Amino acid sequence: MAAYGHHGLQDAFQTGKFGLVAGILDELELQSADFDVPDNWPHAAHMLGHMYNGDLVDARFVWKRLPEAAKQTAEVQAALTLLQCLWSKDYEGTWAALSSHAWNPPVSGLVGGLALKTREHIFELLTRAYSHIPTSKAAALLGLPEQETLQLVQQQGWEHDPATAVLKVHQPPVRPGDRTSLDDLQRLTEYVAHLEQD
Repeated sequence: MAAYGHHGLQDAFQTGKFGLVAGILDELELQSADFDVPDNWPHAAHMLGHMYNGDLVDARFVWKRLPEAAKQTAEVQAALTLLQCLWSKDYEGTWAALSSHAWNPPVSGLVGGLALKTREHIFELLTRAYSHIPTSKAAALLGLPEQETLQLVQQQGWEHDPATAVLKVHQPPVRPGDRTSLDDLQRLTEYVAHLEQD
């Protein structure tokens, strides 16, 4: 079965709907008449599709059930290296893994989408975790040169102090209806206090 020839998979790659890739390949794998994964199966795309969706466990299971010969291909090895970096939250290593391999089409588009999604996720983590961060550290974590990092973060309202090379993180305001963990803690405290009164 030539999975790349499947209409739904071709459409997902061509339209940039990379979130559909893993599900389509999972379904095709289940429908396959063979108990073994075919040699022409897009193994790396299958792993990367799960990574794109944030399903690192599923990506690991795809890798674990691959035939030994498939595990040795350069693209699958590159996907495995990327998976290991994402799994261990080695974000600096993630950027090296993304750029260290010449990904074949149509996987290269999926990798580009994964890079954008990963950068957005890391940016969100930085916003929640830091009040101030050195520009060089933010650049390394975001996988960008410092100048591009400055442009990106300043568009989001962060401030840069050139004297100290430190970024002041702009915390987005809490919108009405959003709950914080302090709200959850307060509710839990009130609930426990209510139970103790009975």
